[in-house]
Amino acid sequence: MRFKFLTRSPEIGKVSTEKTKNSGIVNLEMIKKLLVSLSYREREIIKLLYGIGDSYTYTYEEIGRIFKVSTSTIRRLEKKAIRKIQETAEATELLLTSNEADKDTKIQIELQNVLESIKELSIELLLYLKDQPENLIKLPWNVFEVLVAECLASKGFDEVKLVGKNPKTAADIFAIEKSNRSDSRIRYFIEIKRWKDKVGVEIIDRVYGAIQSEKATWGWHIGRIISLAGFKKMFKYTPRKLELMGIELRNKDDIVTWLDDYRPSDKGLWLPPDFKIMKN
Repeated sequence: MRFKFLTRSPEIGKVSTEKTKNSGIVNLEMIKKLLVSLSYREREIIKLLYGIGDSYTYTYEEIGRIFKVSTSTIRRLEKKAIRKIQETAEATELLLTSNEADKDTKIQIELQNVLESIKELSIELLLYLKDQPENLIKLPWNVFEVLVAECLASKGFDEVKLVGKNPKTAADIFAIEKSNRSDSRIRYFIEIKRWKDKVGVEIIDRVYGAIQSEKATWGWHIGRIISLAGFKKMFKYTPRKLELMGIELRNKDDIVTWLDDYRPSDKGLWLPPDFKIMKN
């Protein structure tokens, strides 16, 4: 039975990389329970050798001088202490906990690599995100934009286009929604922010400025900013002022709702309209 937290560094005086990496995984209280089974001298030798407590490791020679014994005695006491630890019930529990944590960490790393390598929206991806919306942040920005556009089509927008590469507009998505009150068609300038940080005043200023300068060309009526991380508290713009400016703010909660309500639409460009999603 081998424990990663009992790994000595090749550089004396520094905790090993493996130990540092797992310091948040191994339960410190459980380690203390393991050391209870040792004598005072054995416990202190293990602490000094493996940096338990102050994260500083000592050489066998340094510990020998502290206890006024030879280095061979320190090595013998170390082996004896580790044998005692391995025989405790807590040792088995700690090993299982550490192994499970390592497994979970590996799965998360592999999952992130897979999500970051995705190049297009798929049925499988949409189903996965419906169940695991916390992983939206791991999508490549271009796939995230396609996902939002597909959700807008599902919500009944008559026309949805990705225009992020169009040099004639600053919008990421162009969308048209038919008014419920009349036959007029409302044109949306949609800005997508798949940022880890919240969006602030500067983005609203930029979007509003772009809408005004492009209105004669694109006929924008409403600007919608979709921020996965949400929005900062803004004293400059109250909800009423944003409404008068024609600016709408949407966050992760809205995206999660769109995913929950998603149904394929013949207005969508990416998923087949005959695809069925069963309601949970």
